[in-house]
Amino acid sequence: MDAADAYERLLVPHVFRPWAEAVLRRAGGDLEGRRILDVATGTGVGARLAAAAAGPRGRVAGLDIDPAMLAVAARAAAAEAAPRAPIDWIAASALAMPLAEAGFDAAFCFEGLQFFPDLVAGLAEIRRVLAPGGRLVASCWAAPADNPGYHAIGEGLRAFCSDAAAARLAPFALADDPDAIARAARAAGFAAAAVERHELVLSAPSARDFVTWVAAGGPTVRHNIARLAEDRRLDFHRFVERALAPFTDTGGGGLRLPSARTVLAATR
Repeated sequence: MDAADAYERLLVPHVFRPWAEAVLRRAGGDLEGRRILDVATGTGVGARLAAAAAGPRGRVAGLDIDPAMLAVAARAAAAEAAPRAPIDWIAASALAMPLAEAGFDAAFCFEGLQFFPDLVAGLAEIRRVLAPGGRLVASCWAAPADNPGYHAIGEGLRAFCSDAAAARLAPFALADDPDAIARAARAAGFAAAAVERHELVLSAPSARDFVTWVAAGGPTVRHNIARLAEDRRLDFHRFVERALAPFTDTGGGGLRLPSARTVLAATR
């Protein structure tokens, strides 16, 4: 299983799909028949959900810089039989989208903004392709302490690998100052922008399963763990298990892990 397939099969169902569904619900508004763009779509879960919401009269584009992720996205979409809008898959940078100005009614970006090399430029490019009055809804990771599953893995990487290995976990680049995301949107020309904190509880059968999911979505995490000697790797897993023990589901077994995001809503 290559990295993109592993991402779709392991990480998307347990982390990214629940969050995409929650953010779409909270976004509000009627998406039926709308033209929708999903930026940094990865393996396309956001685009597929948006296409279902838009219905056959809508149109959806899923854009990502990684063609391997888009190939998995296209296969996953083809395997779904539900009525939905057609989806165009576009391999391009979010900072230079080969899309016409004002071509979309709505845009989404699920856990992608923190990877933009220039946040304001990327947001300005999204604004460019939105029609007047069009809306962007984007989610970013909240602080590590509010995402204890990832926090435990990061601290394990720090303890058993290096500070650099922990830093490469990297979903928290915009977590320190959530209001900075709204300021960046306004600097990019959006007429209105605000952020809210959203929370979910994610389920995992075990700490080791959660590590496997996260490693599937992050090759550097996976490689850092794999490079550990066997005894050190076992100690790493025990470290994460101890850190996540307070989140054990005493009724049903497994773990119930709090998860938090900062969600940007901005209007062109």
